[in-house]
Amino acid sequence: MLFRSAASAAALVLVCGLSACSGEPPKTHGEAQENRAVVVTAIATPPTKKEIASLFDDWNDVLRTGGPHDMALLYAEDGVLLPTVSNAVRSNRVEIADYFEHFLALHPRGVINEQHIDVLDANTAVNSGVYTFDVIKEGQPTFVVARYSFLYEKVGGKWLIKSHHSSAMPEAITARPSALVAAAEEPSMVADLRPSTGHDAPAAPAPPHGGGHGEGHGAGGGH
Repeated sequence: MLFRSAASAAALVLVCGLSACSGEPPKTHGEAQENRAVVVTAIATPPTKKEIASLFDDWNDVLRTGGPHDMALLYAEDGVLLPTVSNAVRSNRVEIADYFEHFLALHPRGVINEQHIDVLDANTAVNSGVYTFDVIKEGQPTFVVARYSFLYEKVGGKWLIKSHHSSAMPEAITARPSALVAAAEEPSMVADLRPSTGHDAPAAPAPPHGGGHGEGHGAGGGH
């Protein structure tokens, strides 16, 4: 009798746990499918290009205000950095922090001149293009124009840099290129990065003056 009572109690607990004691009516097959679809959609939503573009702003803010360890934390634990001003490839956070130990001594300030963003899936994206760093080298301000590519990977809900390639332009650039307009809806701009030819660019034509004198200032106008 005691055994039968214990078995009945266990069966009652099992039934309560599955349905009646939950306080909620059982979901239909259609409701379960709909809830599962909502969860899958939320997980698989890809980032916008603006969101990926803003990751450089975050990186640049830490470059300006943080230290080498702070910079290294922006990279994945096994992230790879091919840096601008060093020959050594860095393939972990310790080596990446070592690079920024030296790079931050130049007081770098970065700005993007051209960027192309590709969202590969919900957790992977690439930002590649051209950026310029203003630095202080040997006590004198100067700048470095370089090509870059950031491969971002979302890990545990946080975007980290999986791979970062940065290399100085192979041809000499004597004029600082224009900055990208960050407020653009789809950030992308091709700055004028043509190497200097040693000749000044032609001046823009002067606007015509009033009073009927504009026609006398064309080519062959005697000036």
